[in-house]
This record gives sequence, structure tokens and C-alpha cells, in this order.
Amino acid sequence: MQELRGASRSIPLFLSSCEQLMIGLRKFTRTTKF
Repeated sequence: MQELRGASRSIPLFLSSCEQLMIGLRKFTRTTKF
């Protein structure tokens, strides 16, 4: 039960970091006209 709670806390963090990464990639490709 404790592991499940830890996972439910880390998954949103993981998703938000992935979203930040995608935003950064999009900005990077826009600036370099890739």
C-alpha cells in the first residue's frame, strides 16, 4: 500500500517533467528551424 502511494505521487512528477521536456524540444526545434 505504501509503494502504491509512492507511485501515485511520482507518476505526476514524471509526467510533468516529460511535458516540460517536450515543451523544451518544441522551442528548440522552433529556434533552429529544424
